[in-house]
Amino acid sequence: MPGRLKLLMLSRARNLVAVLGVSVMVLFVITCLLFSFNAKLGALLLIASWKTVPGGIGIPGLTKTYEATLTNNGILPVRVTVCDFVTDAFEHGRSVSHSVERWDRKTDRWQFFWGMPRQEFCKPYPLGITSDSKIRTVWLWPRQSLSTDFVAIQANDGLQLNDKLRFTITPFLDHSDIAVVTPPFTVDERPIGSASQLRIRH
Repeated sequence: MPGRLKLLMLSRARNLVAVLGVSVMVLFVITCLLFSFNAKLGALLLIASWKTVPGGIGIPGLTKTYEATLTNNGILPVRVTVCDFVTDAFEHGRSVSHSVERWDRKTDRWQFFWGMPRQEFCKPYPLGITSDSKIRTVWLWPRQSLSTDFVAIQANDGLQLNDKLRFTITPFLDHSDIAVVTPPFTVDERPIGSASQLRIRH
């Protein structure tokens, strides 16, 4: 009897472990689905950063352009909206929807400063992307990153030296209210002469 009781207890313990294991797997799968397909939850896994790219784009007085990067900093993949395109130089590229905000000293708030309207995202434009552009939804895997176009944002009229700017990335085109922002950066150079007619976007 003691031997049979011991075997019965071991069998029940194995069954309990198996049930717990399956429950954990199911919970993990549900969590993956929630974070992968739910925009608000998925945004919690994303971080944005910016960097400078040395070299101007033909605008006198400028020595660099700016680029923002969206990175999946979590352990689960996230579905994000991208634009796959071909440039006027016949190079393939991929970008995410983005804009730039400026810190308004009068209101102490971030205000929209520059960017394409959502309905214009991925649309062809002169000296930029060609008609071979498509909006797609792709997986952004853990530690994987996507970049924006590089822009000479400091060339825009209306800016002053020491203005504070930041990129705002919209990773889910169907949820324009959900954005991931970069840390701010400071305008430290301005074009020589007016830049209103110059190309500021790659």
